[in-house]
Amino acid sequence: MNKRRIALLILTMTAAGLCVRSALRHPWTSLNQCLDQPERYDGHEVTQFREPVIGKLFADGFELLQKDGPPVRVYCDTTGLIRGEFVGIRATFHRQGYLDQTYLQIATLRREKMVISVLPAVLVVGLFMCRFRWNRRKFQIEPRDRA
Repeated sequence: MNKRRIALLILTMTAAGLCVRSALRHPWTSLNQCLDQPERYDGHEVTQFREPVIGKLFADGFELLQKDGPPVRVYCDTTGLIRGEFVGIRATFHRQGYLDQTYLQIATLRREKMVISVLPAVLVVGLFMCRFRWNRRKFQIEPRDRA
């Protein structure tokens, strides 16, 4: 075997080993796991950075809205928090079904970043349409005629 095949085999085996390790170890606890088995995960640290949103604000905390789960009460300082903002949170889960916030990160300008990430695709489509045109008779894309 040549060096390329050996390198490819080593990289493939390394990636497979890391996937197996991740599947067996599962380094973090999800909020839905905690809510499904509250007695087992009492006191565990939960990390939730995938699309959680601040719901109702209270004097001693807020309601965390998840895409694929029920709302959860989070106890923390609410100064500077705005309803509807995306957040990332690291918190301690309690078997009664609430969280004590350890770390909270507000995803500032998240919606604006999403718009900016779409702009290159719009630009590429615009440049494509300037260079090519759709021929309805032949039902295909052709280069534009430049006179």
